[in-house]
Amino acid sequence: MKRVIAASLLMECLIMSGCSRPAPRGLFDELSRQQKEERVTIGWIDGQQLEALHFGSTEAEMHDYLLATPSLFAATLDGDSGTIFGTLSDPKQNALIAVHDGTIVWRAASLAVQQNPVVAPMGKRLAVYGRDEKENVDGLYVVEDQGQKITLVSRHGQGASWSPDGMKLLYGESDRIMTYDLQTKKSVQIAQGALATWSPDGKWITYRTRDEKFVLADATGKVQRTLLDGKDILGSLSWSPGSQFLMYVARAGAWGFGPCARYLADGRDVMVYRLRDAQKGRVFQVCDGYPYWQLGWIRIPSNMPLTLTR
Repeated sequence: MKRVIAASLLMECLIMSGCSRPAPRGLFDELSRQQKEERVTIGWIDGQQLEALHFGSTEAEMHDYLLATPSLFAATLDGDSGTIFGTLSDPKQNALIAVHDGTIVWRAASLAVQQNPVVAPMGKRLAVYGRDEKENVDGLYVVEDQGQKITLVSRHGQGASWSPDGMKLLYGESDRIMTYDLQTKKSVQIAQGALATWSPDGKWITYRTRDEKFVLADATGKVQRTLLDGKDILGSLSWSPGSQFLMYVARAGAWGFGPCARYLADGRDVMVYRLRDAQKGRVFQVCDGYPYWQLGWIRIPSNMPLTLTR
């Protein structure tokens, strides 16, 4: 009788889509292999630490690594150049900086950063939402020439994502998906929606539609297929460097798993979606309060020394 009840409860949970299943073994194997061969994982920078998932064959663990940088917040690692772009944690020095091997290599002294920088290929330029303190204007900016050139793209633009050549910027503005061309200095609308991201290979973009579906579209914004129901997804989809996987964070199912199992309403599932076959599953779980919106795919440069702190 107990087995029947348990099976019924599990079936009800799956039917209601309240439970996110852990990633299947094959998906974990591929993620583990990608991590070993390409040093690609999921993580974020916190102060002087890199928090990164280490994929095993059936599970992932969050590891903390000490970085050779000043203490930073709103920081992003560029896996191609090995440079970390962020803001000094010292409130008296809110300048945007770029750090390589522990040395500050360029600085945008007048820009107060409010979100993580989005780095163009090879770290040549970046997009960031912040305040130009010289002009006293908030908005989405493009920063170039080692921090010396700052260009306002949009007063209300959010969620920037670069084209592979670093010459176009995808962003959202007032329920519209826009692209900004660095050569023409003009923006055009390509779709209606929000939370748009460009695949690193330039073939695809993803975004959330008005009816809360995440879709796959071509570079012109024409929808090719629906990927996911977005009602429980928190934030945008993050592309892996090879454009093979998407990562997102979703509200945990009503039954709870992992470290948040005792606090069912607080769980946040870190999910991976494989583009080629729509295979998806939970790879990690965090609790409410953890800055899950910072998580994204990163490539760790082979010459970056990492010291495990725990």
